[in-house]
Amino acid sequence: MRFKYALFDLDGTLLESAPGILRCIKETLDNNHVKYNPEDLWKMIGPPFRVSMVKYCGMTIEESEQFIVEYRQRYNDYGWKMSNPYKGIEELLINLKKNGVVLATATSKPEKFTLRMLEYHGLLKYFDVVGAALNDKTRETKKDVVNWTLEQLGVKDKSEAIMIGDRLYDIEGARECGLDTIAVLWGYGSREEFEEYKAKYILETTEEVEHFILS
Repeated sequence: MRFKYALFDLDGTLLESAPGILRCIKETLDNNHVKYNPEDLWKMIGPPFRVSMVKYCGMTIEESEQFIVEYRQRYNDYGWKMSNPYKGIEELLINLKKNGVVLATATSKPEKFTLRMLEYHGLLKYFDVVGAALNDKTRETKKDVVNWTLEQLGVKDKSEAIMIGDRLYDIEGARECGLDTIAVLWGYGSREEFEEYKAKYILETTEEVEHFILS
């Protein structure tokens, strides 16, 4: 077994959650008469929303706060249900777990929604630790979440752990914590993005991820 610990991103890695996220972002921006490039909406999936609002909508951190409150209300009402596990994800988790791999999430999505969505889709039972962001900003960046998750898992040798994600934020956050990343091509990132940010491994399918981790 190549890795003892596997840390999974949520949006774009475990769950196809773009429909709910995009709908709630668009409705909130439109409701607040915020100008934006429609092509940038996809880029807002992955990083913390405060980062996206500043980068793509020209907001200040302070201005983004009300947007985030309204977005999360919409997401709480209906957006989170507009998601589904990717094909092969549950089989991947089952087989990794069966072979002794310790599983965790490491996502910038708030902990409340992460727990709710994993439970809703029947995936929560596979994870020993659910690493996610906190709304009070004490654990928000990918680096913060990954470090917290590693501590909860009791990882001593970081070479035994791997991050699995679909965006540059997974690669950067994991690298800042001393981990390599398996960048997966079924999510919201691209091979070009992964190569630019020097992902250690780039894989296309859940079967490839399983074989790689267990080989």
